[in-house]
Amino acid sequence: MLNDKAGGGYVDYIYIIGEVKLELSDLIKRFEQNFGRLLSPIEIQQITDWVAVDKFEIEVLEYALNECVLNNARTLKYFNSIMKRCADNGIKTLEAIQLHEANRNRKKQDQNGNIPAWSNEHSEHERKEKIPVAENMELYDCFKKWFAEDFNMQLTLEQYQKFAAICEKDPKRQFNPFQMCAWILNKPLETIVNRFFAK
Repeated sequence: MLNDKAGGGYVDYIYIIGEVKLELSDLIKRFEQNFGRLLSPIEIQQITDWVAVDKFEIEVLEYALNECVLNNARTLKYFNSIMKRCADNGIKTLEAIQLHEANRNRKKQDQNGNIPAWSNEHSEHERKEKIPVAENMELYDCFKKWFAEDFNMQLTLEQYQKFAAICEKDPKRQFNPFQMCAWILNKPLETIVNRFFAK
């Protein structure tokens, strides 16, 4: 390309180098603005080597700079660690970064979506202790008997409605009768259990 004088290849090459230098000088200014200080000649050389030696697109350097700013880690060391991670993953273009992030997000969603059904099930013992909300109405009537002296019908009804709303949002979540009483009557669980067994 350098010897292609007739086709203007040499001129094109110089033009491309000039464009890269112009883009790099703009990028260096952005570094200095975001880091809040002037960069040393060694730091500038490190940044330009990512493009000149390692053949990264300038957009990748801009991406790494943005990551530094967003993570409030405005150091060249952090920037270089991002660039090294890109190099290790073979990412040298902005399109490759976008593809890599899309794949990473998809993997995260797959991990969250592939939870085995058995992990949400309760042990047989826990299932026997807990009863569904639909069967809890008879317990509501028991509250009056157990706590007649401090039973407030209106307050208890409001608490029961809140409790039912929680259970509707998460139908798999079930409470044993003592937990439900403690919630509705706004009493410690120990008090509920003691009163129940005292009667």
